[in-house]
Amino acid sequence: MKVIVIIPAAGLGTRMAPAGKKGVPSKQFFEINGSPIDVDKGGPFRFYIPNAAECAIAEVDECANVKYLDRIELTVGPGKDTRPKTKRAHKELHEQ
Repeated sequence: MKVIVIIPAAGLGTRMAPAGKKGVPSKQFFEINGSPIDVDKGGPFRFYIPNAAECAIAEVDECANVKYLDRIELTVGPGKDTRPKTKRAHKELHEQ
């Protein structure tokens, strides 16, 4: 299985999503309304999966939508998923 590894800025946790023919549609943004995304709004790059499930309930969930995108890797299999494991930690992540 091919996997997209989504890596935000340091300390924000690694996320993963399936890739390939049966992978999920995704978008990468570097501007909004024709202007670069400010760092205070999660820029300069953001990764977005439309219609993602609520965090912690599916393989592809809202936690794969990341601000402060550092890099994207395509791998042959899943790696270590470092998303928050508790509801409180998820809430804190989304408040950043």
